[in-house]
Amino acid sequence: DSGSGKSSFGNMYLQKQIFDVSDSADPCTRNPVFGMNEIGGLIRRFCDTEGHCDGNSVNSQQIQKLATYLGEKNPQVNGIVIVLNGQCPRFSQGVKDLIKFAYKSFGGEKILAHISVVFTRCFAVLPKIPDRTKLNKEYKAHIMNYISEISGIQDVPDVPVFFADCDDPDGDETKSNLIQFHGWAVSRTTITLNPKS
Repeated sequence: DSGSGKSSFGNMYLQKQIFDVSDSADPCTRNPVFGMNEIGGLIRRFCDTEGHCDGNSVNSQQIQKLATYLGEKNPQVNGIVIVLNGQCPRFSQGVKDLIKFAYKSFGGEKILAHISVVFTRCFAVLPKIPDRTKLNKEYKAHIMNYISEISGIQDVPDVPVFFADCDDPDGDETKSNLIQFHGWAVSRTTITLNPKS
């Protein structure tokens, strides 16, 4: 959803301020955009996407815009990251729409081992710090069940869950989770857009 911290997470992962961020009610990212930075001799790339403002669904124009952008860039992708606000982690229809889009766009079954979840705003934000164990267990189950539903595959690969609080970028847990996330991303083989989708 808009405001979940996608742009902030992208900046944190790339260790560079590339994507616009704001506390405004209006979304900063209105079009998909790639950013990159070389860190330790390895080039990291991150595609920041438009959020869906109502949190309920992704409209056809947003899907078409993303499909067109990816078709023009024809990127090699290691991972699809679902970025969620840990303060209000709804498994919305919008999240389902994006999972289905990724599933169809990257050739179905081969994308299944390339999906992860990152919860933001989990450590330093008040009024409450979310129960990360509960988020990991429950949200992972929702995603894996939905992937099984749309793919017909019973034995869905594990969906890793990470917690990287953009409001606490220097915190030990955020740093540890970013290292784990990066390890997961580089361990994935690259996949490309399915031109038939």
